[in-house]
Amino acid sequence: MNKLEQKTKMVGEMGLERYAGCFKHRRFNEEKTRGRRKPQDSYGYMELVDPFVFDIDQLLNAKASRRLDDKTQVFPSPDNPHVRTRSIHTREVVAFSLIAADIMGLNTRLVEAIALGHDIGHAPYGHLGEEVISEVTGKTFRHEIFSVVVAQYIEKQEAGLNLSFETLEGILHHSKGGSVLTVDSNLPLEYALVMFADKIAYTFSDVEDIIRYGLKGIDEFPPVLVNMGANQRERVTRCLGALVAESAEAGEISFFKSKVAGQFEELRQWLYRNVYFRLDHSHNRQVLKKIYEFLGEFPYFEGCDPAILLALLTDKEANRLSEMFLKQPVITVGDLHSFGIMEIAPYVRDRQIDFEQPRLEWGVEKD
Repeated sequence: MNKLEQKTKMVGEMGLERYAGCFKHRRFNEEKTRGRRKPQDSYGYMELVDPFVFDIDQLLNAKASRRLDDKTQVFPSPDNPHVRTRSIHTREVVAFSLIAADIMGLNTRLVEAIALGHDIGHAPYGHLGEEVISEVTGKTFRHEIFSVVVAQYIEKQEAGLNLSFETLEGILHHSKGGSVLTVDSNLPLEYALVMFADKIAYTFSDVEDIIRYGLKGIDEFPPVLVNMGANQRERVTRCLGALVAESAEAGEISFFKSKVAGQFEELRQWLYRNVYFRLDHSHNRQVLKKIYEFLGEFPYFEGCDPAILLALLTDKEANRLSEMFLKQPVITVGDLHSFGIMEIAPYVRDRQIDFEQPRLEWGVEKD
């Protein structure tokens, strides 16, 4: 049996055809959107375009999305082009979200918009950047909140992307700020779907990259990995199928109770204990702290919150600054001319941007 036949057999065994369109009645209706924070320019076509299609366009063209090419998924600044960056991870989340949403009859344009924007608030070096910013500021930095802040108050020279409320709220709810997953049944189903697609995407992709880097061999992972499939595609397919089936039977987006969900969670928690929490980040931690001090003292950035600037840096820029600290006694404005924050700094200067507050009350008040 070849690989195509194996996949066809696996999908057939899941019996997913019985669940096709199971949430058509719960699909978020784009006509019921709470709208945008500011009046939207027409551009001559806005009246003809689904609001979430416009959000997709805005996110695809955002500077924050471009920066994801040089931001960490798990391994900073990978030399191997096949190792995931944050932008590659984002594309995988989009793909998995769309597959499940299309099967279940949910709003595919809304899930695509949420998935595209879910990680635009990540700091350099992945979750390490979150930890360092929290440590040096004494405030809690969370990328899901900062993603909403970036979209509303930093992009487009502080004007913001003016995304639909549901896209922003979905971005905010894609992560719970820890390893424990929960679902709020009062929110549109599309939000929880992206949350699970995100976890499925990074879990199996990280396994591939861990093996690719030689940190662990396939035989060092728990047996549930192979039980879920012989390769990433089989494992993802099995999890998406189980997610669809369990959700359809529960009447809500759910991926907690099935055998496959249990295996998946066992693997995910194993990765936290045996890989994520054990990576040696000591050098990059010191680099980020040194950069934070530098950004707070460099004359060009006077009036700018160094935590905001640090969060907007890419891994590549952080690495370059680290090299400058070692090789140059003095860093000039000219040395930083190609850094993205040089372009952004004028629009965050002398502004109170709170990275702890998503500020979505404008949409809630429309109830």
